[in-house]
Amino acid sequence: MAKEIVIPESQLPEKFLEAVQLLQKLRHFKRVWDTQYGAHNRNNLRRWEDKADEFLTSLTIEEIPDINDTGKDLPLQ
Repeated sequence: MAKEIVIPESQLPEKFLEAVQLLQKLRHFKRVWDTQYGAHNRNNLRRWEDKADEFLTSLTIEEIPDINDTGKDLPLQ
């Protein structure tokens, strides 16, 4: 399913920087979690996952028809 994200031009630099920071933090704490298990590391990763969810919720995301969509979800790996 395709999605269209609408961001006012005035907010693009701010939203871009926020997205880059979230991606960087998620990747960093995922690597830490992969090498060093523990509640502290899991909580750091979860905090940035939650912030990423909040960021996605703050965007105006509209579903648009996708003619190639089969209606079936990809299997989880």
